[in-house]
Amino acid sequence: LIRQVASVNPLLPAIAAAKFDGYWFGMDQAEVATDLLFKSRADLERIHQDLVHAAITGFGATDVMRFLGQKPHHLFTGEVVIDSKKRPEGCRIKFRIRRNSVKLYDHLNVLRIETTLNNPAEFKILTSSENAEGQVVCRWSPMRKGVSNFWRYAEVAHGANSRLIDALANAPLKGQAIEAIDRLCRSQSKAGRHVAAFNPVTAENVALFTSLLAGEFAINGFRNRDLQGKLYSAPANNPAEIKRRTHRTSRLIAKLRGHGLIAKVTNSRLYRVTQNGVKAMWAAVRCRRIDFPAAFNMSESFAQ
Repeated sequence: LIRQVASVNPLLPAIAAAKFDGYWFGMDQAEVATDLLFKSRADLERIHQDLVHAAITGFGATDVMRFLGQKPHHLFTGEVVIDSKKRPEGCRIKFRIRRNSVKLYDHLNVLRIETTLNNPAEFKILTSSENAEGQVVCRWSPMRKGVSNFWRYAEVAHGANSRLIDALANAPLKGQAIEAIDRLCRSQSKAGRHVAAFNPVTAENVALFTSLLAGEFAINGFRNRDLQGKLYSAPANNPAEIKRRTHRTSRLIAKLRGHGLIAKVTNSRLYRVTQNGVKAMWAAVRCRRIDFPAAFNMSESFAQ
């Protein structure tokens, strides 16, 4: 870089003669892209609309924070934005937290996932320094814009790209959605026990599936009380109600495990949604809220 500066700045010798320290090289913005290449535009278009629907309607603020390597926190005061634009070249969807973003767009037969970092201080980098005793101390510090941090920029951005790709990979295609919903409608047998079938498109079950697909559960898993917090808007006001809710949620968890939608984390009380669970539950949510919302709203008004 010094050689490049010498070729474009004739005042560099004068700057050095004046005892200035010289240049500090930094980058104001970094973009790291991952391209998924399809054999033809037709191959991409077969799944593109499903991916767009999943990105716009299936992800929330907690998912965006997870993509960009942040955990949801009650003291977070920034802005989380999901927006989409249609252009002549294709459709662009952007997930943004403050000044950093990860976006998805298509062009010809390429699907590109691209992370843009404008504020690296949102991320940490391991630095070392000497203390008063001359010992080397390592600590995680906010990342700066110096070019020496190129490797960490790439590591953070590739991680964000990979998390978005993994999330999109679990979005069911239309053909697979029918099969996934059919399985939920059939009773199962696990360890010799009968597991009742789901009606996957009722308002109650879709609310349950939406709660399980929440971004914070993808990061940390969930317990009985975590799921209760999603299913009930107000806390229980007496011991009998607390017991009733706990037992009902336990039965729901057992039913979800019986259908293979969730799995227990070894040696803990945590549960995580399985890949099959993401595909099946997202298919049910999409069927009710995206593909046929008017039909379900009409049936509910007739029932009333």
